[in-house]
Amino acid sequence: NWMVYGIIDQMIWRPSLQSARSVGVFLRATGNGGDRNLISFAIDAGVNLKAPFRGRDNDTIGLGWGIGRASSGQRQFDHDSGSIVQGNENHLELTYQAQVTPWMVMQPDFQYVWNPSGGVADWTGNRRVGNEAVFGLHSSLTF
Repeated sequence: NWMVYGIIDQMIWRPSLQSARSVGVFLRATGNGGDRNLISFAIDAGVNLKAPFRGRDNDTIGLGWGIGRASSGQRQFDHDSGSIVQGNENHLELTYQAQVTPWMVMQPDFQYVWNPSGGVADWTGNRRVGNEAVFGLHSSLTF
């Protein structure tokens, strides 16, 4: 089995060297053998703003997008078994990382997914599952 990936994560703007505020962008792409992996290609990209509000120097807001492609092996299996053939899944994500205390970070997150699992069949086997909205909350404590 094998996988190739690349990541670019770069700050592209900061008003001054002393400023906490900055804008960064990222891009990640992966590819692997399609004969034994469920996802053979994926790409994610996004932008983030650090210190989005006055007095919130350790906060970050981010917006990202991604796409994943069902592998050729998975698509062939779906076709051979008479199932709905999976294709691409797309998602959009909005998140806010807030430094609540010096030792606690809270991060609410919203994601919207088009064609989950590339449009996998629902429990009836006759139609695809619907698009999905996902809300989450991540917390991090430092001792």
